[in-house]
Amino acid sequence: MSDLLWQDGQVVGVQGRHRGVWTSRRAGLVIGADGRASVVARRIGAVLRHAWLDRMAVVGYLTGVRREREVGEVFLGRDRYGILNPIASGLTNIGLVINRGDVPRGESPSACSSASPRACPVSQIV
Repeated sequence: MSDLLWQDGQVVGVQGRHRGVWTSRRAGLVIGADGRASVVARRIGAVLRHAWLDRMAVVGYLTGVRREREVGEVFLGRDRYGILNPIASGLTNIGLVINRGDVPRGESPSACSSASPRACPVSQIV
């Protein structure tokens, strides 16, 4: 199912591909049981962004990270966190989860990797 059928402002069915052929099905009732990324919910405007879930992750790999032991580490802040995961000798996977609103609109989140540590929202992890 890729879209809804509408008539006079009401949902009257669904449309999409079935075995490669575009088709539509009318229905007296359409139930949006199509999961977290629901086409039904998005098409009827019922998707709400929850501010406390509006996060983004920046992940990458670093070499030469000084570590005491070869174990994964999690650093928790009030509303953000970071992880360091040893992958191989001298290679560490890093993951930073921050509030999407902390990255200025129109600016790339990857700017944190080239910015000074104090300029990055992740520097507030304690």
